[in-house]
Amino acid sequence: KLVIVPCVTDNFHTAMPLRALRRGALMLAKIGVVSLAAVALVMHASPAGSLSSPGSLAPRADGQGTTALTEALAHVPHAPGTPPSASLPQPAARKVELAAALQARQRNTDAGTATTARAASPAASAHAARVLTAVEVPTRSVSDVITVSARSLRTSASSESQSNSHGPAVDWRKSIFPPGNTPCDRKFSPSAFMSRVPVCRSDSATTSSLTCFANDAASSAYCEAANMIVRPDRIKLAHGGEDLRTVMGRREEDEFPIYGRGAFALQGCTYGDGATLNHPSLKYHVKDILQKTIAVESAVKCLQTVQEPTLFITRYEYANLYHTMTDWHIVWTTLHAAGLLQERVPAAAQSQAVRTTRPMPHRIVLLDGHARGSLDDVWKDLFTPNITRIADIPAGTCFRRAIFVPAGYTSPIYDWPDTCLQQRSVKDFAEFVLSQHGIVGVPRNDHQAVFTCRDPYVAHPRNPTGGTGRMISNNADVATALHAAAGPDGIMMHAVNMTFRDQLRLVRQSRVLIGLHGAGLTHALFMHPGSALVEIQPPSHAGMSHFDKFARWAGIKYKAHLLYQAQDNAYTLVPSEVRRLVEQALAG
Repeated sequence: KLVIVPCVTDNFHTAMPLRALRRGALMLAKIGVVSLAAVALVMHASPAGSLSSPGSLAPRADGQGTTALTEALAHVPHAPGTPPSASLPQPAARKVELAAALQARQRNTDAGTATTARAASPAASAHAARVLTAVEVPTRSVSDVITVSARSLRTSASSESQSNSHGPAVDWRKSIFPPGNTPCDRKFSPSAFMSRVPVCRSDSATTSSLTCFANDAASSAYCEAANMIVRPDRIKLAHGGEDLRTVMGRREEDEFPIYGRGAFALQGCTYGDGATLNHPSLKYHVKDILQKTIAVESAVKCLQTVQEPTLFITRYEYANLYHTMTDWHIVWTTLHAAGLLQERVPAAAQSQAVRTTRPMPHRIVLLDGHARGSLDDVWKDLFTPNITRIADIPAGTCFRRAIFVPAGYTSPIYDWPDTCLQQRSVKDFAEFVLSQHGIVGVPRNDHQAVFTCRDPYVAHPRNPTGGTGRMISNNADVATALHAAAGPDGIMMHAVNMTFRDQLRLVRQSRVLIGLHGAGLTHALFMHPGSALVEIQPPSHAGMSHFDKFARWAGIKYKAHLLYQAQDNAYTLVPSEVRRLVEQALAG
């Protein structure tokens, strides 16, 4: 086995001499504890010869931070002329090969040119299972040496204090999600952002840089900037977050930013040409920001610097659950691709096919000016409580690591006319949403059926009356039919009166979800496998496969029931038909 043990100062509360760490690494490698073929001891060394503080971001110029690792690997028996990794046992060799493959994903960070390595160690404690991030060592190939950057050191101290506390005690480790070999795997895998698009090149860690990472199969790309300054006074935008009642009638275009040149600025890097900026995977606001907004200046004065990784997000149809789900999915995917997602492995379920994840500490900046919406708090539950609107960022604020997240329209779960219907990563995302709300272990009631109601509600400033399309005119009759089929376990779900967590829990408990085509059926993604979704489709939405695909990804049954009468915004459902559909689904 190849064991990689990251050592973090904040977990030791003391400075440990570098030479002692070297001796420990060499000793473990020589004596072969538990059949170890090599021990990689991760050290981020200060000039004083001790572990540096998380605030010290640059690696040692003399390379001592990787000496113990290279010496340990040197003790692995191997044939002359072959790298030590060639003689490692297969699982260890696979980790070395994985690191080499991921070298193509090098990205500029504050510590130099870095790339995410998803190596999971069977560590003896939770602290020994920290997230690992590979960094290029110019003097040796990645096949010979696996090294670790300071990125994991920055976040280790705060990850425990800022983590969500849902569920039992867990062991955290970095997951390995290979990109896969099929076109569908490459489209959906969070690890498939492999196409590197250098936008602003830099040869120095003290200057800025900007690199995009594209998933060409999904036509999506996120971009990372190092040492970027933000000037909100050059962005024309409604503030956002207001009470809806105070901004009724506001135009939608006022809620999307108009950027002036230099709203985002970089220092000292060489900006890309037209061909680079027209990469086909750069779309929507990301493309606009790259082409029209970012300025490269000879000197940038930072009045304050945000050290944590920060996601810059533009939301479009923010009040609609289906479209917001695509936003959440693309953020989750970006976090994973950027090395900011950890795998949650409950001790009781390590042998099962369970993969739930949580984010590492980060911040979010919203680049839109939408009024407060019913789903705003869910962002905090899913990702981070540290969410700021761009208008509230003080002028002259620099971000050590800024990540521009692509639009939810580029999420593969939005691109619905395709045939990728068996995707494990979508289930992983659903598990993430459930685990962040503490609902993974909620059992199913095999007698429960839920009907999603489309109630009027004021979603945004352009809808002062709260009217909604595709209304049902006889909800009382539908409720009677539902109760006739499922008894007291037949429930009419009025989402406008429920928190998102309560909606999730109710649907997770149910065996049948039924309703008129609409965003409420998005909840099908979170049902137990073997459950059933019944979608009642009006003529205007006949044949649409949004929720058919959600059902297939969730592993549940799906039935479309077509309405043949065309009505003006309201539909009268036949109670006997509703009862029959529910009874069939419960028996199914």
